[in-house]
Amino acid sequence: MAKLLPAFEVGQGKQLPVFSALVRRQVPQVAVAYAGVGWGLVQFVDWLTNRYALSSSLTDFVAYLVVLFVPTMLILAYCRGGEEEHWTWWEKIGVPVNLLVAAVVLWANFQGKELGSINQTVTIQDSSGRTVQREVPKSAFRKRLALAYFENASSDKNLDWLRQGIAIALQTDLSQDLYLSVQDSYDYSEKLKEVGFSYKDPLPLGLERRIANYYGLNYIVTGTFSKKAEEYIVRVDLYDAARVKRLTRRTYKGPDLFDLLDDLSVQLKRDVEVPEQHIQDITDFPVTEVLTRSLPAFEHYTRAKNLREFDGDYSGAMTQLDQAIAADPSFAMAHLEQVESALLAGHPEKSERAYQQAEHYAFKLTERSQFILKSGNWVNGRSEEADRAAQQWAALYPDDLKAQLTLAKHYLDNNQWPKAIDAFRRMIELDPGEAHYLSKIAEAQLRLGRTSDAIATFQQYGEQSNDRPGAYEEIADIYRTIGQFDRARSYYRQAAAINTDDLSPLIELATTDMLSGQLDAAYKQYRALLARARRTDEKRQIYSRLQQYYSLRGQWKQAIAELPVLSEQISKTSGPINSFFNQAIRIDSFVEAGQPEVAFATLARLQGQTRSNFLLKGLLESGYLKVYLALEDPDRAEPLIGKLEQLFRRYGQAHLIDDLGLVAARGKVAELRRDYRQALGYYQQFLKNNPTEIGTNLDIGRCYRLSGQLSEAQDALQKALQVAPADPEIHYELAEVAQARQDSATALKEVQIALQILQPADGSDKRLKEAKALLAKLQAKA
Repeated sequence: MAKLLPAFEVGQGKQLPVFSALVRRQVPQVAVAYAGVGWGLVQFVDWLTNRYALSSSLTDFVAYLVVLFVPTMLILAYCRGGEEEHWTWWEKIGVPVNLLVAAVVLWANFQGKELGSINQTVTIQDSSGRTVQREVPKSAFRKRLALAYFENASSDKNLDWLRQGIAIALQTDLSQDLYLSVQDSYDYSEKLKEVGFSYKDPLPLGLERRIANYYGLNYIVTGTFSKKAEEYIVRVDLYDAARVKRLTRRTYKGPDLFDLLDDLSVQLKRDVEVPEQHIQDITDFPVTEVLTRSLPAFEHYTRAKNLREFDGDYSGAMTQLDQAIAADPSFAMAHLEQVESALLAGHPEKSERAYQQAEHYAFKLTERSQFILKSGNWVNGRSEEADRAAQQWAALYPDDLKAQLTLAKHYLDNNQWPKAIDAFRRMIELDPGEAHYLSKIAEAQLRLGRTSDAIATFQQYGEQSNDRPGAYEEIADIYRTIGQFDRARSYYRQAAAINTDDLSPLIELATTDMLSGQLDAAYKQYRALLARARRTDEKRQIYSRLQQYYSLRGQWKQAIAELPVLSEQISKTSGPINSFFNQAIRIDSFVEAGQPEVAFATLARLQGQTRSNFLLKGLLESGYLKVYLALEDPDRAEPLIGKLEQLFRRYGQAHLIDDLGLVAARGKVAELRRDYRQALGYYQQFLKNNPTEIGTNLDIGRCYRLSGQLSEAQDALQKALQVAPADPEIHYELAEVAQARQDSATALKEVQIALQILQPADGSDKRLKEAKALLAKLQAKA
């Protein structure tokens, strides 16, 4: 029978001391050699991880292996160091048990950890459209830093701007390194404002930790600064965000602030354990090369960021940026910041000029900032370049919320709804607090015709955000769109009950009454709500719904009389561009009121406001299109459709083709030319692209009727009636179908409903004239 362990003996009955027996079997020698080889192996793997950008967990894994296999080494050294010819029970049992225990320990400690390269290869298209590959860090290995304010430790309040200025310079410098994902106070300004903090307030470390943990950041960087004589002194504290444990404290001194910050950023990379070889190999421009050499310019730039991001003062920000650019005309970041500030301040021409200057000095931008610039290239008609830039940016910076949002917006602008949904979901994964983007997902689902999914997503949005009333309104809108008016009313009432200060749900309740046929009651509610309204946005909403009411009832003179009031409200709440848009899309009201000359005069006046802005030009052309269609002039309308489609595609705004109904406009042109088959094709295509535009069935039904397909016409008109039972044109078309089928009773009933709706209509209303003519015809037959 095999022994469990060979005896410590030499010859028969002669026992050796334990140590002597171990020495005789060369166990100490093997152990020392094992320790040396193991230590060397760990050091070698550690060198490999730094030299070839491998996971630091690989070094830990090898160290665990070396320690865990010590029992196996000792057993084998002892048992194989003697004269045994066969494996002992110690070897047969001990080694497998040790291997099993080692496997369990390794699994418990390294499950889910990356042990290979910290990089991954991503495939992107370069600026010329060629497919290229780039090595980027895997998300698990990026160092995520929160840059907090640096407090002014001096008595000189003129230096207070450096509280954010130092963080801006560090963020810009560090953003050159793909291994770092850095967020400064402007990235989480909304979170600061939610708890009552601004750029003027010192930030408690507890709040910094809360924000860092919220965004999944690993480190907090904060500190102080002062200036003695001509020397800047900056102290930097690096904290572990999870434990709020200070990892390092370093002080930097020097006469040149920018040089000091360059040294600071390199050491900060080492402190957060960015591989040394990577630090040596990376292209790292001095901060003056990616910002500015001018401290006055940098001060104005910092003040502009504070005004825009915290105060929402776009005009003030624009003024500060003008001063920054005056101090340093080559300050590319200031030009780039001016692009959006000028646009938000209502100066599109200035925004375009700033974009051109940013492009001119683009060589002074970091790669991330260049992506921001290039992804806005659609304003210059280079939408393909803008799309490529957005995709490159999101691929190279997968943890960058702004990159993912830019990509999602590009997908929305180009009607790529499934991709937009994926991009918004990625944003919510990165930041669960961005639950408001669930509403964007729901809107995209609606565009795909996934009504049930959209309702479920809005419900999720209501649960995860603080906007439950808004979610209920959105759900109510969906139910109203598909003709379920009672369910819509239920959700509007719930929204109104939660937020009693908001008139919006009550306004939409009145609109539901209007669309479902309770016209007089709806009008009284609008007027009562208008008397109660105090907020400009509520007044705008009511006047907009009143325009819909006047259109439904043919009261065109009243509609055009109130148009200036609506435009004024829109200008106050949404800016001049949206006011321009409102005037352009409602311009056909003048034609319906019998005043086409006023329509053309208004368009001529608006033309003076378009200047070089492509969007305003497109909106103006769409206004002319609506006028020509209202005048039933297909020959002048048709060229405009092609021109607009080409314009919107060129500028990467394909969504406007659907939003402005250009495909349906092609259907109207074909219908006016009595090519009903072609018209049907266009109307059906529009409905397919916009599944919630169920009212398009009215146009489809009319074309079926005019082409003699009465059954198909009846079916389409019934679908339209389900969602718009108060539309007089639907009832008129149903009357025409009934008359063609020799059903005079139904025809008379439907035309009387149409006339009842149009009872207050102006005499110029085309529908009123047609309905009266049909009634006279039916009565003559009777």
